Amino acid sequence: RRMILENARIQHLYSYENRRLIFPAVDSRFKFCALVVTKTEPDEDAEFPAAFMLHDPGFLDASLAQQTSRIVTLSPRLIREQSPTHLSFFEFRNEQEKTVVQRIYEQFPPLGRELDDTWNVSFTQEQNMTTDSWLFRERDRLRQFGGTQHAGEYWTLPDKDWFEGQPEKFAWVSRTESELRGKPKPKGKKGASEQTFEGFVLKDEEDERSPQIMVSGSKYVPLYEGRMVHQFDHAAKAYVGGSGRRAEWRDLEWDEKEIVPHYFLPLPWLPLEPRRTRGAYCRITGQTNERSLQAAIIGTDASPGDPVPTFWGEEAAAHVVVVALMNSLSMDWVVRFQIAMHIDLFMIKIQPFARPALDEGIGAELVSLCRKLHDCGDERASLRSRLDALVCQLYGLEAKEVAMLLTGFPLLDRDQPWLPGDGFIASDKKGKPKFKPRSFVTRDKVLLEYFRLLGETPPDDIVAFFAEAGVDIDGGKVLGGEPPADPFNPPICATGPIRNLEERVRLAEQELGAVAYVPTVRQKPTEEGLARSKALAERFAREPVEVANA
Repeated sequence: RRMILENARIQHLYSYENRRLIFPAVDSRFKFCALVVTKTEPDEDAEFPAAFMLHDPGFLDASLAQQTSRIVTLSPRLIREQSPTHLSFFEFRNEQEKTVVQRIYEQFPPLGRELDDTWNVSFTQEQNMTTDSWLFRERDRLRQFGGTQHAGEYWTLPDKDWFEGQPEKFAWVSRTESELRGKPKPKGKKGASEQTFEGFVLKDEEDERSPQIMVSGSKYVPLYEGRMVHQFDHAAKAYVGGSGRRAEWRDLEWDEKEIVPHYFLPLPWLPLEPRRTRGAYCRITGQTNERSLQAAIIGTDASPGDPVPTFWGEEAAAHVVVVALMNSLSMDWVVRFQIAMHIDLFMIKIQPFARPALDEGIGAELVSLCRKLHDCGDERASLRSRLDALVCQLYGLEAKEVAMLLTGFPLLDRDQPWLPGDGFIASDKKGKPKFKPRSFVTRDKVLLEYFRLLGETPPDDIVAFFAEAGVDIDGGKVLGGEPPADPFNPPICATGPIRNLEERVRLAEQELGAVAYVPTVRQKPTEEGLARSKALAERFAREPVEVANA
């Protein structure tokens, strides 16, 4: 990217997803692009047309009038302003998205920039899953050495006398770090000494070059892995068994939250000893995942691996606000324009995070909501929709802009029962529409909460309201066999006859039992949820006016 921007001018950039298997042997999630450049003197203000997330190869042959809805105008200057270090190309779907994101970047400085007049945060990678793996210990090893398991979960080993009293079973050894890592000694300056580690091993391990040394009297703390962290959830999954890609984990219900890791670490040997409560996020993700940013507050008695970078601030609540913002739909939406399979630290540091006062106004309420969401399993949907509405207000978004960004999360609510006629419009390999019933309870609940926060009347017809926002959520004509008005920007969802926003949320929550924000597990509602959707559809078919106006 740097070579092109500094030595040429881009004429066209069209990026595709392989959803229609243009390349049959390549995974459908992979991307490729058609790029045209001219080798000439670069111009920072030279604009060029671009389009992203395309599926139909016919786009390249279409007329300019047909391409207009998907074309965004970029320039080297805009790219440098939004991503000064890595020159990432933001994958906007239209000019409206570009305008909103550009405004946010102009109003809010990047999180990695240290400011004098407000709070700041620091980031770090605590443990490397490859180079620090010599520190990892499993439960069986801890039990073998007389370890005691404590609630939390952490372990402690007996003191030195306990091991010395069993010389036939344990041996005291000393090894250098390079020996324990299983690598040659580093070539450093003359006279440079290498750190030595001491402890106990099994008697038959005494002569091994790289044994797993156990530290007597030491505390062993959990190693956080990426799958353990979810939004406002420090213990999303529990380790069951296996290792590597065959490792088995299970989802933890809210009433059984506890840290159940695969590995434990000797606290005295950690390069960065956990001393503070801090924020953490999952680095491994995807642009088209159900949610991309997943962050939580983690405690002092744990140390994450590199898939879970951590952050904290000098002010006690700084990391709490950052966790709240990371888990908001607004910030997730901004980040999704520029990621592929990872959100590395450099990417987080360039994001435009608002930095509200921590002890008053929106900032204080975000701190309160974030902490409540970590502590309770009740009313989470209401707490989260309030948090999302506050973040939208913090970023100065209009209601129509909120409606637009909410359509950027098409995989939400797949386990929830749906309202009659609501669904997702997918495309088959030939581009033909295929209807899949789907709930939109999260989208509707956030939008309703934002109208209430603004003190405005919610729309009586959300289809008309979304149309004013530039988004087609009708879908009826396309499903009826008519070609979409815009072949390269077809509707991706359909809305049934219940269109009053307040009624949609009431019916979804009270009649169907749908719950917003619940991560997808089954990819379909429960049998009870399906029965409720069917009953409401039958009831609406008999008495549509009464149900809609109930």
